[in-house]
Formats: sequence, C-alpha cells, structure tokens
Amino acid sequence: HDEIFEKLIKNSLTNVVLGDYGLDHRVVNKDLRKDKIDEYNIPFLHSGSSVNRYSLIKKEFNWSKPSEKERFNKLKNEKVIITTAISTRIKGTIKPKGLVPGTNVGVLYLKNIENLNLKAALLILNSNLIGYFIHKYTLNFSNLTIYLHKYYTKLIPIKIPQNQESFIKLADYMLFLNQTEERRESEKELIEFFDRQIIDLLVYELYFFNELKANLFNLIFKYLVDISNIDSDFKKLNKIKEVYNNLLNNEEIKNTIKKIKSYSLI
Repeated sequence: HDEIFEKLIKNSLTNVVLGDYGLDHRVVNKDLRKDKIDEYNIPFLHSGSSVNRYSLIKKEFNWSKPSEKERFNKLKNEKVIITTAISTRIKGTIKPKGLVPGTNVGVLYLKNIENLNLKAALLILNSNLIGYFIHKYTLNFSNLTIYLHKYYTKLIPIKIPQNQESFIKLADYMLFLNQTEERRESEKELIEFFDRQIIDLLVYELYFFNELKANLFNLIFKYLVDISNIDSDFKKLNKIKEVYNNLLNNEEIKNTIKKIKSYSLI
C-alpha cells in the first residue's frame, strides 16, 4: 500500500458497496426474446453491454414474461445502481423499477451507510479516481477483468459529500445526456466536459481536500441548476448548455480545474 491508498482510505468508509449477481436466465428457463411483444414485456438485461456509464442500451435488451419467482420480482422492483458485471472498473447507471438485471449485469447495493444518495454514489463510483483504485489496488494494474462482486467492491472507499445536492444535479445531467443514443452522439462535448472536467475533479477534491486546497465545489455550486422538475427535454438540454457555458467561461473555475489537474498524486 502506498500514499494514495492511505489517503483514499483515511476518513472513508469501506464495506459499503456490495456487488451482487443479477438473475440467472435459467430462472426463467432461458425463455427470452430480443423483441418486446405483449406476453414478453419485462426488460431483462441479459447482456453486459446493455449497461454503460450513466446509460441503458435499449437495443441490447432482452424481454421476459412476468414471473412468480421471488428474486425476479425483488430485482425488478428495486431502484439500484447496476453496472457491466465483468470489467476492470465500474460502468454504472441507475436501474429504474421494472427492469430485471441478468447475471452479466452486477447489482451494487449500498450498505452500512446512512444518507448517501444513490445519484451521489453513482458519480463517485463512475469516477476516474475509483476506476483507478479498482485497477491499481484490486487488479494490480492487470487488464484482466473481474466480476464486480462484493468480494472486490466492498474494498472501495466511500466518502459522503457534505452537500450532496450538487452531486445529484450533476448526476441528473449525466443521466439525461446519456439517456438516448442520439443525445450520446450529439452532446459528446457536454458529456465529456461534465464527466472529466467537473465530476472527476469534484471527486478528487472530495477525497484529497486537504492536499488540494482547492474549492471547485464552492465555485460551481451557484451555477448548477436543478433540471428534475423541468418537463420538456428541449428545455432541460438548454438549461444544461447554459450551465456548461457558465462554467466553461469562468476564469476562476478554469484556474481551479488546472490546479486540481496538476496535483501530483493524480
């Protein structure tokens, strides 16, 4: 273990993220279809490629009939973070109620922690820093993939942001921008900016606040707009673009981003 490991673990909680398997398709006798019809109307995420960071890939869905099986319905009715199960890092999104994750999709439960919002947790788990943690300290920089089971995920250090509102707003931006294939293509620049220039650096700041002596969080806080109550996609996108332009053109924010990026541990 080294300095980065010590700093990440210090003041963090472990044994929080407990990865589990999705549902084995043998439970439904492998009775799945690639297209939705009246009888087969439950989305069943059999393929690991049906999930990506902040997105569900609809064209990869399978469809199942409803089932009486207890675990089928437990998984279907949960709102949880899910990820491609076999990977070198978490590629997570939030599973809404109504979908059943299969075995190639990992289900990430948050345990032994109070008050951590699911969306705030999603930003942290999808961040470059936690990706680095898994790659270095769990996989020892090997490119072998692992099944993201609790044996590995429980080691992930989790810190609760003091103000989760900003994390929740940013998660809403990322989930919205990645919601459709069309937006994933047309809004790449926005997605990349929020993902790499803002969220990744906020997560660094969360874990290395004393070392960085930067305050990106406070600088961006006033510019972040809540889009959860905006009814039209067009208006939501315009609001996000407004936020993007405000952050992009603020000199103090630009300098703080540079400062965090130059921090030697990263």
